[in-house]
Amino acid sequence: MENVILNFSVSASSSRDSKRGSCSLSINHTKYVRLPDLLIDLEMARTEDSYKKGMAKYANPVVLILDEWLLLKPTESEQRDIFELLHRRRKKFSSIFCSQYEFKEWYD
Repeated sequence: MENVILNFSVSASSSRDSKRGSCSLSINHTKYVRLPDLLIDLEMARTEDSYKKGMAKYANPVVLILDEWLLLKPTESEQRDIFELLHRRRKKFSSIFCSQYEFKEWYD
């Protein structure tokens, strides 16, 4: 399964709506997370020697909703985390990327 959905949102309520959706979908193996929170979580897991477990938390849900996609330029370490996460999920699970910016405005 390799599905990628791009959702460009300009509504201030998009995060709140996504969170509400994830609560009702959580029993169906769906996880919602803001990208900044995911990156902080993985950094903390790295410092606590639980990186593999922290990565699995985001790599294994059937559907992963990543909100606030690339609003800020990621550090090199964060870029590696994002790459590793997407590499682990590819061809297995679905990912939904939510952003307030159009694709051309994302950071490289």
